Amino acid sequence: MGISSVVDFAQETVFTEFKNHLIRQQLSDKTIKDYLHYHSKFIVTFQSKPFNQATVNAFLDRWNCIPSRAYLKQVLSFTKNKEIEIPKLTGRKPRKIPHIISEDEKEKIATYMFNWDLRFGIMFELTLQCGLRMGELLGITAFDFDWETWIADKDKPCRLKIRGKGGKERWVVFNSNLMKAIHQYINTVTLDEEQNFFMLKKSRWNTVWRKSCMEAIGKTYKLHEIRHTTATDWYKDGKDIINIKNRLGHASVSSTQLYINPDAEDEIKAWEKEIA
Repeated sequence: MGISSVVDFAQETVFTEFKNHLIRQQLSDKTIKDYLHYHSKFIVTFQSKPFNQATVNAFLDRWNCIPSRAYLKQVLSFTKNKEIEIPKLTGRKPRKIPHIISEDEKEKIATYMFNWDLRFGIMFELTLQCGLRMGELLGITAFDFDWETWIADKDKPCRLKIRGKGGKERWVVFNSNLMKAIHQYINTVTLDEEQNFFMLKKSRWNTVWRKSCMEAIGKTYKLHEIRHTTATDWYKDGKDIINIKNRLGHASVSSTQLYINPDAEDEIKAWEKEIA
């Protein structure tokens, strides 16, 4: 079912069909939640107005960002509307250089977090060693760890199954010392197969992270900059860009390249050696 020239998404049946349209595309729960968030805004603001180019333009005047534009594309796909266009963005958003956490800072933050709560220290180290997104970290369950292989040889690295964007799965690997800490942690909690392993919400994890940074090093980093740091460390260690892309769970190398921020001074010194 599509919609007529008058926006009728407020009808429960149409709303449900649109939601099912999103689910059938195997979008992540977060993406569907974001689209339905803008969907609700659209309904409240434009439910009595014709669904046309002017309405779409008015919506973008209020909410013009990547998720809202992606939502509109889904609306046009659902309604099979080929007449309405989503105006292209012609300006270029300036790229900000990602901040990289230094080795000294990583050590101080890890020490503070492990002393505060074993769980927090594990979460930081797991993010750092595996380059995880926050949603990936918080979505881990106890059954995602390769316990059987690790128990056979506890001095070897451990594998962990991660569900990334769009439900895509990949394996990541971290060292045996961290796995021993995880084993210690799991003996202190009761979990079922579907339960979040760390039992923490995004807002709480953000608060813990900011407090840890301020207390340990006197400044803050964004949580996502842990992932940037990991990507840069892998690059400096000589890992191939394709290998880094796969480890991070990126769809394209172009995304991976934006994550890497090699130290400018190191690059200049290497350049000087080449022309000496």
